[in-house]
Amino acid sequence: LERYAALARTLPDTPEFAGCGPLAGLEAGLAACAVPWLVAVPCDLPFLPADLASRLLAPLLRGEAKLSAASCTGRQHPVCMALSVELLEDLRAYLRAGGRKVREWQARAGALQIAFDDAPEAFRNLNTPDDLAAAEAYASQWRQS
Repeated sequence: LERYAALARTLPDTPEFAGCGPLAGLEAGLAACAVPWLVAVPCDLPFLPADLASRLLAPLLRGEAKLSAASCTGRQHPVCMALSVELLEDLRAYLRAGGRKVREWQARAGALQIAFDDAPEAFRNLNTPDDLAAAEAYASQWRQS
């Protein structure tokens, strides 16, 4: 947490939900959110499209849903999402009942899947040194063009 705090504002999990996985972080983010909508993404996806937030938020702003999540070429990326702060109490109830699965909670909340098939490299995870090397090679293609 200290390493991330050196880069940007960080939020610890709410004590009640500490240890509850990614949804605990989402709960803390929603609880601290001062605007009606929150966009959440994991920190290990460096190639997210510049229009990710606007594309995820578009159906929410039209009133079609309170939550949307990214998908690409048939694969869901549930931790890339936009959601209404109105879902905070529902998320808390899910966590209090023992729920921990992001996709399960999203389905319960009526999430829409937003396709990013035009950006297949956007969801490349960086979890290992090999992943980092491959990402650096991919990024070097941008710098050369």
